[in-house]
Amino acid sequence: MAFVQGGSRGIGAAIVRRLAREGAQVAFTYVSSAGPAEALAEEVKAAGGQALALRADSADAAALQLAVDDAVKAFGRLDILVNNAERMPFAGGAPYAMSKSALVGLTKGMARDLGPQGITVNNLQPGPVDTDMNPASGEFAESLIPLMAVGRYGQADEIASFVAYLAGPEAGYITGASLTVDGGFAA
Repeated sequence: MAFVQGGSRGIGAAIVRRLAREGAQVAFTYVSSAGPAEALAEEVKAAGGQALALRADSADAAALQLAVDDAVKAFGRLDILVNNAERMPFAGGAPYAMSKSALVGLTKGMARDLGPQGITVNNLQPGPVDTDMNPASGEFAESLIPLMAVGRYGQADEIASFVAYLAGPEAGYITGASLTVDGGFAA
């Protein structure tokens, strides 16, 4: 069973779709838009998968614990956890960037702690991806595209495919890694 935080739209929704297509039962959280979250769950079910939308703010530890508990009750044990959030590469985002940088240390520590149990832990850092919150068109996008080696925004499905790979058996030797998938944005 996969649990995806922030899975109702954008990159998170693409991850939900991909993991379900790969055969995972997927529970995912959303904060405020029940309609799109339920529509995604129904879309996955209509395609033959299993999905459960759960309202939980990732900033609320108690709500998140209840969501995990509900997911485990519905689908059994937790096999895959996806904490879905993007980093901030611009001025004014220092506290946000600091919290994301802390994930690098957390990833390495958890990889060491959980490796003996056969659990891998990795940090995927996507660059600009075309979503409703960060569209690939418009003034903001025009300022970012020239900074990317490939000259375009990423697609949510490109990120989802890499998440699916990391969650699968072929990536069993990858752990403690911070992997940048950004079209050369940071190159």
